Amino acid sequence: HTGKNDEASRIMQHVSDAYFHRRRRRRNLNLATTAALAAVAVIVIVLLLWTPGKPVNNDKLYARYYAPYHYVVNRASEGSLNLFAQAKVTYNQGHYKQSLAMSRELLGHDPDNAQYRFLLALSLNALGQTREAISQYRSLATDPGPANDRIHNLSSWYLGLCYIKSDNADSARFFLKQTEPLLGRYFLENMRPEEVLKKMGK
Repeated sequence: HTGKNDEASRIMQHVSDAYFHRRRRRRNLNLATTAALAAVAVIVIVLLLWTPGKPVNNDKLYARYYAPYHYVVNRASEGSLNLFAQAKVTYNQGHYKQSLAMSRELLGHDPDNAQYRFLLALSLNALGQTREAISQYRSLATDPGPANDRIHNLSSWYLGLCYIKSDNADSARFFLKQTEPLLGRYFLENMRPEEVLKKMGK
């Protein structure tokens, strides 16, 4: 009887071990499955919450910061018959085709005059002739000759904006980084190069 009892005990022990082994394997499998599902859930949540940075709309960025330059004209000192004074007033009034023609007439008498070249660039820019405006602004920004610092600075600003409009981000950044906001009587409200650079992503 003792032998039979021992054999029965061994069988029971074997059955018990097999049962608990299966339960352990099932529990480990369940844990692994739960961990995998949790990882997948985290990934899905991250993907749902993550919004990629919106690409910069260059046309909107240009429109947000571009504003025609406003000349300060002293009629008393410049005289009503001064063609350059008339051209600046004409530009201020938004008659860009006329200011363009007047600037070209002025340059016919003095082709190296930076003031006249700047008015030409402004008029071209306002008329949407961006490529021609870039050529004029660039010549003033990179080799202004007798131009003063204000014209050099303004040319860099408008040149940067024109490059934005032309989808040339690298050149836009280069010239905007050289631009300093104007103060005093020549203040331009929208002239914020650092802000534009930030929106572009430096």
